[in-house]
Amino acid sequence: MLSSTPIPLPSITPTGRNVLIVTWLQILVALILVLLRTFYARRLEGHLRWDYIWISIALVMGFACVVALTIAVRFGLGTHMADLTYPQVFRVAKWIWITLIIGVQSAVWAKWSIIALLWQIQGRHARKRRYALLVVGLSVAVWPVVIIALSLTQCKPLAKVWNPTILGVCRSNNALVNVVVLHGCK
Repeated sequence: MLSSTPIPLPSITPTGRNVLIVTWLQILVALILVLLRTFYARRLEGHLRWDYIWISIALVMGFACVVALTIAVRFGLGTHMADLTYPQVFRVAKWIWITLIIGVQSAVWAKWSIIALLWQIQGRHARKRRYALLVVGLSVAVWPVVIIALSLTQCKPLAKVWNPTILGVCRSNNALVNVVVLHGCK
């Protein structure tokens, strides 16, 4: 049951501030690199290639991820759990979950950008290498779909994922954990 009382915002801790500094600096560096790539693609090549388009999508998704992480920090990420109320912890957990879902997608687009760049570098006669790139590209596409599908269907209602006090049902997350561990070992 939702309370009508607003949940107070905790102050941003030094740890939370450090998380924000690092993540916003990373997205700034990424933006600068993509802008340099834009200049190169438009000025010197005269057209945009697939690797550029996909890294641009990855940048937009990465920016959304950093925004979600910033919201999580504002709601208490970086604060010791003992200093937060349960509603604050659940709100942070929700935004971390959102950050992870967006981040997985951003990583896929970035990996596809690298694959597209490698594809263009390969000569026409490098068929085996191109087939290998196709296999890697398909693998990169399949794992996140499975991870996101398992995450979205883990609990009914979905909010129970980050708030265990909500009435509902969650299945064992062993499958999700196994898939994530396997994906990390690639």
